[in-house]
Amino acid sequence: MTGERPTFELIRRAREGDKNALEQLFSDYYPITLRIVELRLGRRIRGITESEDVVQDSLLDVFKGLDHFEMHSEGDFKNWLAHIVENNIRDRFRRARAEKRGAGREKRFADIPSTVLSRVLLRGTGPSPSKEAAARELETRIEHVLMNVLEDPYREVIILRSLCGMSYEEAAKSMGYEKTSTVRSLYSRAMEKLRRSLKP
Repeated sequence: MTGERPTFELIRRAREGDKNALEQLFSDYYPITLRIVELRLGRRIRGITESEDVVQDSLLDVFKGLDHFEMHSEGDFKNWLAHIVENNIRDRFRRARAEKRGAGREKRFADIPSTVLSRVLLRGTGPSPSKEAAARELETRIEHVLMNVLEDPYREVIILRSLCGMSYEEAAKSMGYEKTSTVRSLYSRAMEKLRRSLKP
């Protein structure tokens, strides 16, 4: 049920105390949020914290902050959610380092039944939903490229543009670039490199 109007409506109902609306928001945004978290965690801290815990904490923070959130588009909601996720990742990383713990369980994308990466990044070019095995295989290949092949700026711009739904202007601000054209070029190169890396 994702989409701009449905999201507006769910947020309105959630603010009025509708628990079903809160659950629907959780259900709608859990897959995309999980992918953002997994990509941002990377190898550096995957062994420290379980990404699903970060998602749970982040979505709870979202629900607590709904009354103060001003939504102008669905992209606004995704961007806000992404910032909350990033803050929770940093907080958990700092706490884990301070406590010198590193025994968290690593969870790979393939452990979670979703094909959100292939659907978002390769619209119209991936396997049909009915071909589940092929879709899962493609999802795993995309994961590998994003985590192990693409350099950090390429991975980050794909996260911001494709997964968070940020505009080029928003992505440029988030990445610290003054010119929007820089992000446009970076995103174009990132997607081209992703597609080339996925070819047999």
